[in-house]
Amino acid sequence: MPLAYANVYVKKSQKGTVTQDDGSFSFSIPENGQATLVVSYIGYEEQTFPITIFTKKPCRSITLEYLDYGENFIVVTDYLTSGIQKNDNGGHTNIQVNKMGALPGLVEPDVLKTIQFLPGVTAPDGTASGICIRGGTPDQNLILWEDIPIYHAAHYFGSISAFSPYIISEAKVFRGGFGAEYGGRISGIIDLSSDVNPYSKRNFGAGFNFLNTFTHGQLQLLDKKIGVVYSVRRSVSDWWESPTFENFSTKVKQGVILQNVRGGELPH
Repeated sequence: MPLAYANVYVKKSQKGTVTQDDGSFSFSIPENGQATLVVSYIGYEEQTFPITIFTKKPCRSITLEYLDYGENFIVVTDYLTSGIQKNDNGGHTNIQVNKMGALPGLVEPDVLKTIQFLPGVTAPDGTASGICIRGGTPDQNLILWEDIPIYHAAHYFGSISAFSPYIISEAKVFRGGFGAEYGGRISGIIDLSSDVNPYSKRNFGAGFNFLNTFTHGQLQLLDKKIGVVYSVRRSVSDWWESPTFENFSTKVKQGVILQNVRGGELPH
């Protein structure tokens, strides 16, 4: 397989480059028949060649062997839960929500809560939308849903995520550098998208938890020429204040309760 981004340089010299996606490389050096070319890559054995063998045509191929550490490799297949991968040479984290399971402490998959488990991401106030990336503030993040900026990503003072996890196909999380197409923020990017081919399949789901009832699905219309994705949620707090909702209310209103007590008034 072609090995991209391998280091190629002339020994005891400042001349060098990295290989392209197809494994090729090219750079110029002064004529020196005694020069030595070094090819290295993390996890592979380093190879050295006299520079003279590359002055003849056809140019030879270089094969790198795995470095023998003397013990078995540890292959990590899942991080936190299934559906979380590193993409773009580690440039961003890709979360495939339809393959993601519920994390400990959550009753259902939640995109914003899952992102908070990634390194460099935290939520000091414990809310779903209070995401701080690499020391930034929540308002310095850009949250996109199908390329549409989302300014209110959660309900009930940021406690409950506004995104249904059942219609989100994937989420790209940039915690460092990102492209110019994501202009407008200086901290991190959360790019959410739904199924790119919604008319290819039909499904339906419904459920109930201590906060809301919900239904979601995909429909095919006009002989699979049109696809419709829908998601509906309805809060149940107006007829049943569950223990979960009461805990959210206590957390949201604790600042108001403290102010009333300090002012000499007991909370109603």
